[in-house]
Amino acid sequence: MSKKLEGNGLWESSRMMLPEHKERINLYNEQQKKKKKPQLVEEEVGLISQRLSDSMLDGAEVTIELFNERGKNQFVTGIVSKMDSTLRRIKLFYNDDYEWIQFDTIVDVK
Repeated sequence: MSKKLEGNGLWESSRMMLPEHKERINLYNEQQKKKKKPQLVEEEVGLISQRLSDSMLDGAEVTIELFNERGKNQFVTGIVSKMDSTLRRIKLFYNDDYEWIQFDTIVDVK
């Protein structure tokens, strides 16, 4: 007859996991999967600001790359209609609609 429990038999029967522990482990695993936003150097920030300003002044269409910590970055194409430096955001028009985009989420502008 083979031995069913291996290791320290005293603690083998206490493998039950409380819901709070499982929740905490799942939260920890999710946090480990998150990507960190790349730090932009001053020169990159200047280029992004210039491209956004050019779009607003010339009415030229730009493609904005937005950071996403849970997966692939999102790309939005449109024309910048307003820049709000107080709230640090831009108003982007596309497909007869608009969206306010926070500066902090912008990774690149083309």
